[in-house]
Amino acid sequence: MKQCVRRLPEPNWAELALELKKPGVTTSPSSITRAPRLFATLALARGDGRYARMLKALARTDLLIVDDWGPEKLTDEQRRDLLEIIEDRYERRSTIVTSQVPVDRWYEIIGNPTIADAILDRLVLNAYRIELAGDSMRKRRAPEKPANRSGLTRNETRTKPQQRPT
Repeated sequence: MKQCVRRLPEPNWAELALELKKPGVTTSPSSITRAPRLFATLALARGDGRYARMLKALARTDLLIVDDWGPEKLTDEQRRDLLEIIEDRYERRSTIVTSQVPVDRWYEIIGNPTIADAILDRLVLNAYRIELAGDSMRKRRAPEKPANRSGLTRNETRTKPQQRPT
């Protein structure tokens, strides 16, 4: 019996989540959203009366992936929204948060120490932390462009100006 195993170069959780959404793959309801877009959508929903329905839908989603968490500080409204979402999901549903900001800086991003404690206690307490190192996937996948007039490729920078021969 032949087995086919697809090996990825390294884990990319967003790609894995999207892979599970392909036709023919049976999964529970899941949602992937960028943090800034999530907060903007919740702000609009608050204004047009859909806020409670959106929170309920987020609470029912089996897997919520919040991408691009940080680096901007949260507003009071965003702090309360995040606490509501995390509280509704705590020990009931799975949540993945991706961020380029180290976890020890999340307190300052949330801002209010009391709300930060409440959010991070629920979010980090039973979490699996996966820290990736190395170049970003965008850099690795970017095709190398030919050198420009300065003799540099797209991914290179010059540290010192070149001396012109006299």
